[in-house]
Amino acid sequence: MAEAQEPRQPLLSVLVPSHRSCLEAMPIISRLAALRNERVEVLVADNSGDPHKQKALDILRGIAPRLKVVKNPDHLPPHENYKTIIDIAAGDYILACADDDYLDPGFIDDAIQLILGADHEICVVPALYQYIGQGQLYPTQRIPEPAAPEWTRRVIGHFESKIMPVLTYSVVPKRLLAAFLNYQRYHPMIGSFLDWSFEYFARAWCPCHYAEHGFYLYDSQRWMNIDSATEADGRQYRNGGLPFWFVAFHKLHWAVELSSFLYSGYFPGTPQEREPIIKALIAQNMGLFRYESCVSKRERFDNAPVSASLKREIMALFLQSEWSYPEIRAIFLRLLGEVCPDKALRYENFIRAIQTPRPDKTGLPDPSAIEGMSDNYLNPEPKPQGREPLVSIIVSLDQHADKLSETLDSVAGQTCPDWETILVDSHGSEAVDRLAGEMLAYFPGRAIRVIATAGRGLAESRNTGIGAALGKYILPLNCGDQLHPRALEKLSGLLQADPRAIAYSDIQEFGTASRYVQTLDPRAGNPALNPYPYCALYRREMWATAGGYNLDMAQDYADWDFWLSCAGHGYIGRHIPEALLFRRTREADRVPAPPRETESRARLVLNHPTLYDPSMLAQAEALLADPARQGGKEEVLAVIAEAERLAATEGLAAAVAHYRRWLWFRSAASPLAYAVQFNLGVALQQLDDPAGAAWAYREALEKNPAFEPARNNLALLSAL
Repeated sequence: MAEAQEPRQPLLSVLVPSHRSCLEAMPIISRLAALRNERVEVLVADNSGDPHKQKALDILRGIAPRLKVVKNPDHLPPHENYKTIIDIAAGDYILACADDDYLDPGFIDDAIQLILGADHEICVVPALYQYIGQGQLYPTQRIPEPAAPEWTRRVIGHFESKIMPVLTYSVVPKRLLAAFLNYQRYHPMIGSFLDWSFEYFARAWCPCHYAEHGFYLYDSQRWMNIDSATEADGRQYRNGGLPFWFVAFHKLHWAVELSSFLYSGYFPGTPQEREPIIKALIAQNMGLFRYESCVSKRERFDNAPVSASLKREIMALFLQSEWSYPEIRAIFLRLLGEVCPDKALRYENFIRAIQTPRPDKTGLPDPSAIEGMSDNYLNPEPKPQGREPLVSIIVSLDQHADKLSETLDSVAGQTCPDWETILVDSHGSEAVDRLAGEMLAYFPGRAIRVIATAGRGLAESRNTGIGAALGKYILPLNCGDQLHPRALEKLSGLLQADPRAIAYSDIQEFGTASRYVQTLDPRAGNPALNPYPYCALYRREMWATAGGYNLDMAQDYADWDFWLSCAGHGYIGRHIPEALLFRRTREADRVPAPPRETESRARLVLNHPTLYDPSMLAQAEALLADPARQGGKEEVLAVIAEAERLAATEGLAAAVAHYRRWLWFRSAASPLAYAVQFNLGVALQQLDDPAGAAWAYREALEKNPAFEPARNNLALLSAL
């Protein structure tokens, strides 16, 4: 009896990650499903949410045994949609197809014959035709493979030909594609250059064989237009968490990115073998950078908000005729550091990791070993309209709306793409209306809406936006401030674990001043005296339970009052000890006038009597009864005298509590608050609390830098 033969494994897996509608995507899927070659399997990942398409795919599966369909959620990002089928692909070779292109089935037969006839791994390149409208086809130029087998000649031959990358449309070994996708997954920047990177990577390892048949690419002529290409590049920068103006430095970034990859452990040979390619690549791109920055993108370059010293360094680059990789990398990292310090650090670590030899490993580098790498490596899919998003981000268009584009850039670059943004216009001016219209045009397909309110301040703006929100969670965000790329991902993770949580993080300030603000963990602080940051994530029903933001509170105290209302209903903060909010500092920051701040703090206490002790309530009532008292000399002397009496009768702890209560109300309002801060420091020092004493002395010096007693005591503390 003959032994049963095992079914033959496919040699080629054809993958179609598909997000388009039935009408657009089914022509190529139907054509692939009709293939009868037993060495080919076809895998479709559908995240379109189109019910007609799903019915058509079910019918095809019944008559095409080598067709596999994975139906994914309609909000799944493109890279995750693609990953679901590459993970189950059984072929030794992979061909990825866009769902709006046209494939000649003869290319599949060509590829199978060439692969079976080769005694080593190869890439099979199709004939490519670009549809340029009105029935016209434009054939893509091919370059002959060099006779010499060295990988450097294969790569530099394609580079010097200056033609479009073609291996993203080719049949390639799955082993190489998997290695490249691993690199791509942990890349902390954007994906603008990944098609070129893969072109050089695959040519380094495999010779290319050219097929007679191939692809017809739709609407590719738009990439030949400088304006369309600039818009496409700018969109990727925005989605990657960088501002649109960064496109002015596109060629500098390109030179650094591709050189870093060519210099990495992903390529065979020695650094000396790579040097000719890197030098040629840098020379071409730096020449284009100089040209674009002086001509087509001059205005963007001139207006880029980077330091004058860095611009001078870049202008000096223009005057050079040769450039080195370490030189341009250092300048680019400084540029990125001024725009997004966190991203600059991660990118520098990533470059270092892929270039570091790993003698304990075999094969290609593994970027996943790099701590803190982000997997946000492709543009997130636009959220379908009419679906409830996970997060609603409420942005008030206040007097600082000129920085709105930078705020939305950071939102677009989130690793959690399931969001909507509501822009609340409380001014109704022509300039703000025009700005909002520009933002909608800059972010096509994004879930961004503009609504109007009557203009009664921050509290009404927040309430109006939240009332119109569809999201499960709410995140207030001020114009000009920015989010860390993983902010929504990490904050929403806390809320999913705890239904009564208010999720918040530390803060990195930037702008006119740079400072890391370590917010208090709720276990170590009291939100009645130390509020959560305004930008915290919470459930939409919490807003309704707490009664919304109080319209009678001053602008900077509306958030604090809201958190206290939430605390009164049992909600509590959950702290992430890293900066997920980047808060812009300016000369004209919103700071209430001192008299108004004292009154606001008094009203805050009286609004929430169960959260404050009786002495705080009494002091708040006294302040509102006599608002003319604003911390003058007589009042300060009386506070110090009362604290000394308490120290003598009840102990130093009672005196410290008295100082702190007064400072809580008066620290910003009184010009003599530094004296009370100093006396608080002395009392804390006597209580053997050097850290608290040092903090009090620093606060005194911040309010009065010429106050020598505080400076002397601080110096003595440091010497101990």
